[in-house]
Parts: sequence; structure tokens; C-alpha cells
Amino acid sequence: MRKLILLPFVSALAALFVLAGSPAKAVNITPSMIGFKQLGQGKFEVVTSWKIVELPPKGYVVFTHFTSPTPTDNGDILTQPDPGIDTTDKWQAGSTLVSKVVVVDLGNKIADGTYFYKVGMYSPTGGDRLELRGNDDGEGRYVLAKIIIAGGGATITSPGTPAVTAAMEAASPAPAPAPAAAANTGVNVVPSIVNFKQTGDKAFAFQAAFDLKTKLQAGWIVFVHLTTTKPDDHDLIVPYGADGDTGSETWTSGQKHVTPVINASLPDTVKDGTYNLRVGLWRTSDGGRLQFAIPDDGSLRYTVGSIVVSGGGAKLEFQK
Repeated sequence: MRKLILLPFVSALAALFVLAGSPAKAVNITPSMIGFKQLGQGKFEVVTSWKIVELPPKGYVVFTHFTSPTPTDNGDILTQPDPGIDTTDKWQAGSTLVSKVVVVDLGNKIADGTYFYKVGMYSPTGGDRLELRGNDDGEGRYVLAKIIIAGGGATITSPGTPAVTAAMEAASPAPAPAPAAAANTGVNVVPSIVNFKQTGDKAFAFQAAFDLKTKLQAGWIVFVHLTTTKPDDHDLIVPYGADGDTGSETWTSGQKHVTPVINASLPDTVKDGTYNLRVGLWRTSDGGRLQFAIPDDGSLRYTVGSIVVSGGGAKLEFQK
């Protein structure tokens, strides 16, 4: 089975920045890109198709990566678009599922070059990736199309991909209007990191804690992100999963939920400097994240401390 590096969140990754692993069970599912259209500077839309000859094992979810051909210190993932399809518990064998129109906004400063639109399926509880049918990049991700950026995003093309049609756009639900500015209406949960200790060069252990001021609905699980100190679409360095943790249905209001010990390490590419630990809660059914009644980083993640790396990882200092 393909194992994620250090996991996804609860063994389930957060947000779903799913990392690489080892071979997984093969299933007869073939993803493809059937529509592409540029919308403007640094922005385009896509439609994907999933030919489902057999159903995936229960619990697997779809992820999407927009990647660079030249990985940086933070890996090759530039952003993770919404897959735009129903959760797999609604799939039917022998059918072909067409996604809604998915809009990808790369901003105004995307470098010229050839990029890739990749998809895959993984288990939030085990981190395994499924082997599907298609052009595997060697990491359990399937290349659906090349995306060529020119003029800093002024021109975006996908050679060989059909254009998004009016019928495809009409079949997609209109995006929900942006909520009006208002007081934070999130749940009363206060996260923190406890029992941090260095366990070796670039290795450490910690627990994520959540002070529950209210009862949560079932289905929420913990994710932890190590990020750069500047929150943006490209800030994720590596996600950590709370292996063996329980979902929110077992948590008790008025108490503090503490995850099992998370044994983690830094990628070899991490250099000396300061990095953030951000936590949150998400659900595997639709990838949604839970809003807390405290300020977030703009992505419904909550910064609970920093790790200062020095001596090439020989010293790791946690700062709240």
C-alpha cells in the first residue's frame, strides 16, 4: 500500500495535501480531463471525468494536485484544487462521473513554464494511495493534462484538452456568494500544542490539544500542518497525522481532547529558520474544515506555535 510521508490527517491528512508513498491496490477507475478554458489572468477552469468500472475500497477520497515540473524545498505541489465530484460513497460501478466546473486561480505572479494537473485517491485513515488506470507519475498521482503558463499567467493553455462547453458550465451549480462581513460564528474550541520534545536530528514528538467549550458534531478529525511563516496557497511543507486518534463523536464538551503522541520529522529540504505549526479539524466526507471562534490564517487553520530550526536540524525549539 502507498504510505504517506508522515501520514495524512488522523492518519488523515489535512487538507489534504497528500504526499507520496508505496504501491497500492489497483482498481479499475480511469480519470481524465475533458474540459479546459482560461478565464483570465492566472485563472482557468477544468472539468474531469471518472470512468468507474469497479468501486474503490470504502473510505478512499479524491485529491487534486497542481504541480510544478521543478520541485522546490517545499515539494512540487503549488495548489490543491477542489476535485469537484461527489464523495465516493455516492459512486456507482459501471458509471462515468463528470465533475462540476472547477476554477483554479493561480494569482498574478505565476512563473512561465509547463505545469501538471494530477489527481489520485487515498485513505485518510491509513494514508495509502490507490493504483488507478492512467499516467501514473510514480507517486500514485495521475497526470490528466499539461498546463502551459506564458506571460506570467496572461496566457494559459492545455494542449490536447477539449474546451469547456457551455453545457458543462450550465450543469455546474453556481458558486455560493461570499458571506457578508460579520462577527466570527465559529465553534468555541481553543487548540494548542502540548508535550513538544525533540527526539533526534530533525525529529520531534508532540500532541495536539483542543479545549472543547462546546459539543461538536460527529465526523471531525484532526490535521496538523508544518508551514512557512507566510500563509498563502504554497505555504504547506508537510502534513502530520494523529495516528490512532478518535473522531469528534467521542469527544466531551467541557474537556480537553488530546491526540496520541505524534512522532514527526522534517523533510531533508527544510533549512534553518522559523516554521509554523497550524492545526484544525476537517471531515473526510467533503473535505470541509471547521471554523473556530478565534482568528484563523485565512484557510481555517489555527497557528498554535512555531518551530525554530538551527544547526541543520540538530536543534529544534518550539515557541508558543
